[in-house]
Amino acid sequence: MIETLTIQRFRGIRECVFQNLGKVNLILGGNNAGKTAVLDALEFLARDGHPAALSGIAARRSGEKDTLGETLPSGVQYLFYQGEKSFFLESEGTFQRSILATLHDLSEQFQRENIGRIELIRNGQKAETYAYGEVLHNSTSPRIGSPIKVQMIL
Repeated sequence: MIETLTIQRFRGIRECVFQNLGKVNLILGGNNAGKTAVLDALEFLARDGHPAALSGIAARRSGEKDTLGETLPSGVQYLFYQGEKSFFLESEGTFQRSILATLHDLSEQFQRENIGRIELIRNGQKAETYAYGEVLHNSTSPRIGSPIKVQMIL
């Protein structure tokens, strides 16, 4: 059970800490108050930062097709609060997880919009790096239509 949930720089939430959570919790708020962002953060934590969760959340938020297997949707950049370059999610209690996601925008380097990578650190240990947006072929030039595979970094 999650007793404390911390959300920093995720979607429309700059910083929020929910404490003393119980088995059933009610989230109330007006339109665009962040209720779905809290649920997205919980989903991402529950799925241990799996790229399918990240891809699905980004696709739902941006209206893009979920393209997992090629790259993450370019809308993944909108999961970061107001242009921030990282977000942090943490749950405490019997279900303990932490995820730090860092955005690396490569648009300027490749002279294309919406292209980059996201690095995930799970529970304090470096996990994976995922490409988003237009796919990258190699480190010197983008080649549209050539998928980049998920790279495991251990």
